[in-house]
Amino acid sequence: MKVLFLPTSNNPYQYSLAEALAPLGVEVEHRSRFPSERWLVQNRGLVKLLHIHWLDQLYSWGWKTPLRFGRFVEKLSLARSMGYKIVWTMHNVMPHERTFPLIDVLARFAVVGLANAIIVHCEYARQQVSERFLRKHGIHVMACGNYMASHPQSIPRQQARTTLNVGKDAFVYLYFGRIRPYKGVEDLVRAFQRLDVQGTDLLIVGVCHSENQKRGLMDLVSGDRRIKMFLEFIPDEAVQRYFAAADVVVAPFREVLTSSSVMLGLSFARPIVAPALGCLPEVIGPQVGILYDPLDEEALVKALRAIRRCDVEMMGREAYRLSRSPELDWNIIACKTRQLYLDC
Repeated sequence: MKVLFLPTSNNPYQYSLAEALAPLGVEVEHRSRFPSERWLVQNRGLVKLLHIHWLDQLYSWGWKTPLRFGRFVEKLSLARSMGYKIVWTMHNVMPHERTFPLIDVLARFAVVGLANAIIVHCEYARQQVSERFLRKHGIHVMACGNYMASHPQSIPRQQARTTLNVGKDAFVYLYFGRIRPYKGVEDLVRAFQRLDVQGTDLLIVGVCHSENQKRGLMDLVSGDRRIKMFLEFIPDEAVQRYFAAADVVVAPFREVLTSSSVMLGLSFARPIVAPALGCLPEVIGPQVGILYDPLDEEALVKALRAIRRCDVEMMGREAYRLSRSPELDWNIIACKTRQLYLDC
């Protein structure tokens, strides 16, 4: 069976799933854009299924978005009429940056109406599809798998801390991932700066969404030597350095459905501090982290203080066990996905 994954993304989710599908006889091809009419005609019968992931990337293109949206729906409808099966994995309910919000809603109604099946990562997401897009059938819950195989984990803690100029006995919070407005990194900085405890560091690691955001973040951090920023792309082999140095991972999202950075933190056996939003309450229990009320302005500060009073080593061990549970095993997820493809 040959399946098309689109659009191509640097998120390890697609490649972890594709790698696990290969031994099951499912060949995955990655494409950055929705295929043309000519491609659909030439590959009819060869490619069985189109598996859509980050939907907005298939039609969002600045001021050209309305035109591209129309072409996207036209080609998606053509593919369905030609016998291609369509699966959508809903990683986000809506895009986090919405230039044309009405088009974003219409795109989801179009895909929900044309898809043979929809994959979501939790029961909350299933409810969102049913309530917001009026579909009750063909919705399948499959967890996002762990990322333990995506990055090496061989650097000792003290070596990592020495490399990053972090104190041997410091309590270290880590934010890791792309820095975009909805991820609340500025909220984390402000909360951290209110902590009144000694021997505490914060690592902020990732590429900023824009130069304006980068300058604003640097101004906010200016003069606080406890906050160390690495605002750059981190290659896979270097990712372990930051997680090895950290005690806990903080994901201060203002909005979220699922989070690869949270799964990455669990895969590195690190406790999580995050808001009680989206799928996170179904993943992060009190044994592996602290969830806080995103509507409470004081909640993040309280959570940062509270995690210090926890047994973070024990929580790390529980995070390790959770990340290696069958539910988060890519081989099992791939088996379920292949069966879903066959059912389609």
